Amino acid sequence: MSKPYLTGRWAIFQTRTSTEVLGYIIDGVGQSTTPGAPPFQISDGVLFAPDGKRLGHLAPLGDSWAVNLGDHEVGHVLRAMPG
Repeated sequence: MSKPYLTGRWAIFQTRTSTEVLGYIIDGVGQSTTPGAPPFQISDGVLFAPDGKRLGHLAPLGDSWAVNLGDHEVGHVLRAMPG
């Protein structure tokens, strides 16, 4: 499966309706919104929180990617950012 979230700029949100950016993934590397704070990370298609907690596998959700919690439940969402 293609993993476009490993290239380009992606913003991480708590839910599908959230507007507050929690962090960024830039070319597959986590970037924090606060200097010096640990970033989110992606490893083998799994999103990890800054504290190292495994949030779950990323799955396509329209133009975005989201943590698939099963039974149509969605966790954190990655949305592509303009260039």
